[in-house]
Amino acid sequence: MLSTSRLQGAITRSPVARSFGEWQRASSQAFVPLHAHATRAGNFTAKLASFQHTAASAIRIDASAHAVERTPELIAAGGGGMLKFTLQETGRSYLIQGGRELELTPGRLAVYDTSEPYTMVVDDDSSMLIVMLPYARLSAPARDLTGLALGEDGGMADVVAPLLTGLSHRIARQGSVEAGRQDAAGLAALCAHSVGLIDAMCLEQAERDFGGDAIEGSALAAVRATIESKLRDPSLTPATLAQLHFMSLRQLYTIFEPMGVPVATWIRTRRLEEARKEIQDLSLIHI
Repeated sequence: MLSTSRLQGAITRSPVARSFGEWQRASSQAFVPLHAHATRAGNFTAKLASFQHTAASAIRIDASAHAVERTPELIAAGGGGMLKFTLQETGRSYLIQGGRELELTPGRLAVYDTSEPYTMVVDDDSSMLIVMLPYARLSAPARDLTGLALGEDGGMADVVAPLLTGLSHRIARQGSVEAGRQDAAGLAALCAHSVGLIDAMCLEQAERDFGGDAIEGSALAAVRATIESKLRDPSLTPATLAQLHFMSLRQLYTIFEPMGVPVATWIRTRRLEEARKEIQDLSLIHI
């Protein structure tokens, strides 16, 4: 059985898959639950190598023609809340999500959302790098950009794509887990820079496509959702909230300005409101 269990700070490889059952298991372990199937007759081979750094995973794939699907049933099984940024290195693929279809040719970048159904069709022998991140890792409203070519027409693709290509080649040429550990610092730095540039690229494109107000609103909504989910967590403070969203305190305060109160006051007020509601609910039980 193929194993792709991910080790923090090390290269993890799958053996070469020669059946769709093997590839489905390998790709589902490396990413999220997926269904793989043939798109043409003939032999099939695929392999992957991944590097895990904090919340980010960088996965290099070399595969023959095939397709993978993320269905509503597989979404219900788990793995939502992630974004997959893909750089097509060789070959050609097609991404279908949210009513959009995008052809991926060498050098092209795209993003898709694991919480929504999608299909990725690999049209011929291809190599690609996928950087998978949780929603909270980005300040940009990247979910609005799914199924679109990223960073083109004067955007940052000409900066981001070469860096991701370098990261992919570095992952591919590592010969073992031990070698990966030795090079972990360099790969970790590349991952961190890649994530920062991906976020900047998406921010630039979202501002160009949707306007600045949409960006600020999206970031504020994400921060408020985190507050609501962690009201019972005594460690929740403006500082920890900023860390969770990978931003500075100053950025957090700026994003929260439309609420009219400081973020610490908002957290305290929401906690008091929830506590008052719980007390009222308890008092009604005894009536």
